[in-house]
Amino acid sequence: AQNFTVDEGCPVDLHWRCFSQWIAFEPSFDELWSRRTTLEPEGFKAWPTLGPADTVIFLALHGAQDGWTRLKAMLDLTLALE
Repeated sequence: AQNFTVDEGCPVDLHWRCFSQWIAFEPSFDELWSRRTTLEPEGFKAWPTLGPADTVIFLALHGAQDGWTRLKAMLDLTLALE
């Protein structure tokens, strides 16, 4: 992963793979793209992102991989499940 901060101060956590190399399950890009959704936050340009189910899977695996050591990981997953 690579972390960036854009001019407006919004942090971006860019991943080259959706799932860890240690996870045997990895859907193809085409599968993920077919289930994508679009985020359109006020004041920002819209962008495509993972669909709801893929987001929950990604956040759960990402949090587990890191041992749930960061409160942010738990909060992100909680919000995705709402």
